[in-house]
Amino acid sequence: MRPSLAFSFRSCVSLACLGALTLGGCAEAPPAASSAYMVRSISSGRGGTNGEAPVRIRLTTAGNVSEADLSSITSYVRIVARREATRRQRTVAEQRARTAVARMAPAQRACTRYLAVDTDRSAPTFETQAATLVGNEPAESGGTLRAIGPAPKFDRSVMLWDTQSQSLVGNAVYDIASAPPLGKAVRFESYVAQYVGAGR
Repeated sequence: MRPSLAFSFRSCVSLACLGALTLGGCAEAPPAASSAYMVRSISSGRGGTNGEAPVRIRLTTAGNVSEADLSSITSYVRIVARREATRRQRTVAEQRARTAVARMAPAQRACTRYLAVDTDRSAPTFETQAATLVGNEPAESGGTLRAIGPAPKFDRSVMLWDTQSQSLVGNAVYDIASAPPLGKAVRFESYVAQYVGAGR
């Protein structure tokens, strides 16, 4: 049975925003409006070891053909809750992010703005560690805290690291439903970050 290509249409939007793509490298300068990319074909195979379908998208501009696979496509994770990070979570995330950056090749570091790094798991209840967002809904409405009691089930907690400023992006920690593949570009609200796990 062929894997579902439902996500491919959303992925194509991401590709259009990125402009020209090169596999394993930085995006080139966006083409002129008259050289906009057009999707010529989308093909898929059987599910890979990480559960994702190996999809290849063929794009063309005037006189040029480019191909992109899942490594070039932004993924979306399901954010269970966004919370204020504890001091311990910030410390762990910073240590792991610095380790990940140190292991990156200079060329990779130059074209990777944000990293998503695992940190200590958030507290099991919202009373212990308050949430600012639960799913897609603000945790507080009209001054009333709606996120109370046990937190929904989540796989791990992640924070974002800015490789340019060498600092954490705000104080938000994201509890996510499942971990994306290592090295994958993942969207967290308005940020697209490369997921590096524990940074090792």
